[in-house]
Amino acid sequence: MKIRSLELNPEYPKICNALLGESQEEIIQEAKILSDLGTDLFEWRADYYRDSGSPEAVEDTLRLLRKAIKDRPLIVSARSREPGSAPSQRQLDLCRQAIRSGCVDLIELELSLGEDLPPLLQYAQSQGVSTIVSSYNTRETPSQESMVETLCRCESFQPALSKIAVATNAKGDVLRLLLAMEEVEQRQGKRPRIVVGMGSKGNISRILPSFFGSVLTYASGLTASLEGQINVSDLRTILSFVR
Repeated sequence: MKIRSLELNPEYPKICNALLGESQEEIIQEAKILSDLGTDLFEWRADYYRDSGSPEAVEDTLRLLRKAIKDRPLIVSARSREPGSAPSQRQLDLCRQAIRSGCVDLIELELSLGEDLPPLLQYAQSQGVSTIVSSYNTRETPSQESMVETLCRCESFQPALSKIAVATNAKGDVLRLLLAMEEVEQRQGKRPRIVVGMGSKGNISRILPSFFGSVLTYASGLTASLEGQINVSDLRTILSFVR
């Protein structure tokens, strides 16, 4: 799978940095610094932006961000802060605005969007924006069967990428995640996926993303979006040894 000039392949996973700034200045400054450090692509967590309720401010920030990161791919996500909660109108509006902005390469849409998910996927397709359908569990690692079914459900919407991120609190959680991804590959075949074991116990999924079938791995920037993340410079060095 190719996004702009970047090839997403689990054999050579790429490094993504999440931008979590609350102000436009913080977001653009972090993007410029991380670009110089060599990150491969960016994810803007628009739900962290304190002016996300202003369409004008969001549009201006997207335009400046697109300029700051040059030809690097840009993912935009507006995640729900409360797992399992219904999507807010603000969250839906942010997704729609990002899709129509002309600045975004990928939009991440959570499975928890429910009945709002299909129309957003259709809208993204009509605007030429690729999609990620994702599922998060920030409390625990579910059963192997549950993770397999969840990821298969994500892929039933035929997004460009599917994503699963679960809290890994013990070594057994990481093993269960690995076995689930192996089963998904047996059932669904190889396709672009993002797999994240959140927390320090999940670091193995960051330094060996290809082992989990993941096309990218997340590094910390000036701030970490998830516990256990490794900074982009160290992560790039590690990946160069384990490939």
